[in-house]
Amino acid sequence: MAYGRLVRVTAKSPDGDDLQPVIYVVAEGDSAKAIRIVGAEVQVNANLEALGRASDALLNALKLAPGKFIRL
Repeated sequence: MAYGRLVRVTAKSPDGDDLQPVIYVVAEGDSAKAIRIVGAEVQVNANLEALGRASDALLNALKLAPGKFIRL
C-alpha cells in the first residue's frame, strides 16, 4: 500500500455543539472507503472528513494492516 488516509471525526453533543475532533489513521488509500471504515465504528451523530494522506512509513510504524485504523 502506497499510503493511507487521515480522517477527522467531530461528534455532536446532545445539545448540538461540536465536541473535540478526533483524528484516525486509516490503512486505505481511497478517501470514501476510509470514511466508511471509520464511520462504521463511530457515533452516528458525527461529521467525518478525509484530511489527507498518511504515508506508508506511518502505516508501517503503526503496524496497520489494510482496512484497519487507529485513533491518534
